[in-house]
Amino acid sequence: LLSNTGRGVRVLNEKDSDDSRTYFNSFVQKFLEIPTTENRDRLILASDKYRDEWILTMASGNRNDNVPDPRSWSPEAIAKFYSEQLSKTSTSTKYSKKLEAVRVLKNGLPIKLILQRRSSVREKNPYWTLSWRTKYTPSGTNRRFYYSSGNYWNCPAITALELFDDLEKQGGLSENYFDVRPGSSKVKILTDNKTRIEAPHLYQKQCREIFAPNENWGEFPELVILTDPNADWKKVMVLDKENLVCTFRSLTKNTSYMPKKDLAKGSKWWLDNAMMDANVQQMRIFHRKLREILASVS
Repeated sequence: LLSNTGRGVRVLNEKDSDDSRTYFNSFVQKFLEIPTTENRDRLILASDKYRDEWILTMASGNRNDNVPDPRSWSPEAIAKFYSEQLSKTSTSTKYSKKLEAVRVLKNGLPIKLILQRRSSVREKNPYWTLSWRTKYTPSGTNRRFYYSSGNYWNCPAITALELFDDLEKQGGLSENYFDVRPGSSKVKILTDNKTRIEAPHLYQKQCREIFAPNENWGEFPELVILTDPNADWKKVMVLDKENLVCTFRSLTKNTSYMPKKDLAKGSKWWLDNAMMDANVQQMRIFHRKLREILASVS
């Protein structure tokens, strides 16, 4: 590829084009997470950079037909492009539902805990998982992002416990649905409801790693943090004892994973911005710990 720098001509390689595409994708993700004017302006600048690299790529004859022409940006081209890009940076995941527990909140919003068989290109074999699911509005579409419209997904802690209890009665937490991937039998509790008292330094360290700067979970939120069969991941339950609100989230160290969101400055972890899945072994621990915490504050 050729680029006129004003001081002559330099040769561009494919990495230049790939870098500009990655740069552009990162700002698309930031704008989707936080659609502010500032992020919109940054997205426009990133798209200009990508457009320039695209033109140089096409002019060189090194055409890649899966890259949409940014001079037209037809919806079909954009959809095709991002479908392919997301398949490269995150897993293509499919679910087959087996059981579900459902509650409806006072505002009519449904909350579900679903036992599903999950398969993806990242995993060799399908495995059972429990998934938190809800909608943006009572009659609207399923919630896609964990962080949306300035809010992190959460639900009343009592409702979460009811959903766990309901699914347990249906057999959805039984050993029949255990995750058999390597390492699944060795799930460890990194932090639980006793850590704040027994290991305050560890508790503070974990708080710095799992929260974003704009989150508020009370003065001393209860944390339950678990390891995952994939070493780049961990699963977290957070409970605000003052307001009896809880959430469940996944954290990752995988830099190429999408969709993800930044946490506190200095954290080596990102927040998975998809609604949380966890295997049955992990969810059984969350269930037990949630019951313990609620019993202690009742």
